[in-house]
Order: sequence, then structure tokens, then C-alpha cells
Amino acid sequence: MYFPYFRGKQFELILLREQADFLAKHLQVPIIAPVRSNTKQLEKSIKALNEKSAKHVVIINPSAGEHANDHSAISALLQSLPRESSTITGIKLTYDITEKQIQHLLEDRPTDSFALLHAGFQNHTWLSAELTSKHLTPSFNIFLTNAGHQYRNAFARDSVVIQDGFQLMRNRDYPPEEFFSELHTTYHRDGFDHFGDYLTIGEQYIEGGGPAYAVAIHLTYLNADDDNTIWIKHYISDSNFDTSDPANKAKEALDKLFVEQQSSSFPIPTTPALLELLNYQARNHYPGLGMLKKLSMWHHLHVVASANSVNQQGSSPFEV
Repeated sequence: MYFPYFRGKQFELILLREQADFLAKHLQVPIIAPVRSNTKQLEKSIKALNEKSAKHVVIINPSAGEHANDHSAISALLQSLPRESSTITGIKLTYDITEKQIQHLLEDRPTDSFALLHAGFQNHTWLSAELTSKHLTPSFNIFLTNAGHQYRNAFARDSVVIQDGFQLMRNRDYPPEEFFSELHTTYHRDGFDHFGDYLTIGEQYIEGGGPAYAVAIHLTYLNADDDNTIWIKHYISDSNFDTSDPANKAKEALDKLFVEQQSSSFPIPTTPALLELLNYQARNHYPGLGMLKKLSMWHHLHVVASANSVNQQGSSPFEV
């Protein structure tokens, strides 16, 4: 299974809500790290995912955003869910979390199903004993950081490795294309049961930000010339000398995408997200940076679904 890691921002939550059926059908299990104090959009997305029986992990103690120091609102939301929901409580184990805090999170978890997100905590002996004494088994062990073999072996059941394939830089500095990830082909070899990534946003959490000097559209694809590893193309605006006229910057990036798409050697698959981007270009319409990011992530979900199909069947059926 594939575990895409989402921040709980507006367009990411909208994408989860709109694509709940796709996620369920393709066994994609989103991890959601809530970052906004207002949980209404999060609640709508969780409801949509549960209506489609799409498994998902909601981190109850995120380390970034407006819930970082108080997760009571997330806990209250999860406690209000019906017992038969597909929601899994995620407990993030950072390097600075205390054993007492872990005990509290395990004892007061709002859903029966829970996942451990291993993110720097070291004392695997204590944690294993604590779980055994309480007769608790996590649904998934999700590794966000590297861990030693002894630690990994202690939590090898239903293990998930998350790696960041997106190289974050200034929009104007992205190359035309670059390698993104081969994790979909190597996670089993490395001893994991499942894999995931941070989509086309990246691991680093950035709050807000001013007007953009450049507009970038990021689209992944399976590179047939590189053993079907995932690569990423970047379509960058040209008028990047100031922050004026973002609509024109978006047009420049979309025009570059359109020109390349006309080529017979264009490697990017025709997904619903790509068609929507081309529709914006044809109508000369600027949907906003948030929508461009949403379409990039939506496209990536299809690419990974196709990558899994290639691994299993040797074919690449994209659904439009």
C-alpha cells in the first residue's frame, strides 16, 4: 500500500475529500498531519474518507502548525467518530517525546486502531515492553526517519517507510526535470511492507509565505528509460524578476506544459489533473497557486497508482 503524507492545509484537505473513492480503490492510505486550529475542513475530509471506507491516519500530536502544543481539538474530533470508522489515530514519536507522554497518548487514544510514526524516539526496548504489557498492536509502524536495525526489527510488523522525493528549492531554481524516487521498487528489498512520500510538496512545513517571484508546476511520471523509477518535470514561469502579475506567470508555466504536451515523446501520463491543467491553459485562466499545488498532488496519486500496477502486472493503466 501507498501512504501519501499530507499537511492539513485547505487544498490538501479538499483533495482528500474529492478523491476518497480513488484512495480507497487503489489502497492508498493518506497520513494527515493537521496544521490548522479550525478543524471543520479536516472533519469534512475525514467524513468523506469514512464514507468510502478509505483507511487514513490522522496524527493526534503533530509537531508543526497550530496543534503542535495542544492536540485536544484533534482528540475531540476523533472521539466523535463512530466506532466502525476507517480512521486510525497516528501517534508521532519524535526524539523529544517522553515516555510519560507516550503512555498518555496510548491510554487516551480516541480510536481503537492506531499507528506509530517513528520519528526519532530511541528507546525501542521500553516501547516494545509497554505495548506488550498493555496488549496493544499498532495497525502500522510508519518510519519517518532512519532507525537502527534493532529498533526497526522491534516494529517490523506492517512497516511503512516514508521518504521525501521532492527537492525543495526556490521556484525559479528548479531544473526542467530530475529524479524523484525509486522507493516503489525498493521498499520490499529494504525490509518494509509499504511505502510513502510527501507527494510534490515535500517534507518541510512552510507556513504562509509572501507573493511568489516564480510560478512552478510539478508533474511526476514513470521514466521508462530508468527502469520505471519516478521522475519529476518542473514547468517554470519566465518573468521572475519581481512578484507582480502572478496570473501571467502561471500562463507562462502552463504554456510551456502545453508546448511539451504536443510532442510525441511527452512522457507525462494523461491523468485527470493534467487535463485540468491543459484546460486552464486553453481558457487562459489562472486558478491560483493553491489549485496548482492540488492538481500536482492529484496527478502524483495517479502516477503512484500506475507504478504499483506496473510492479504487479507489468502494465501501466492510467484511469482518466
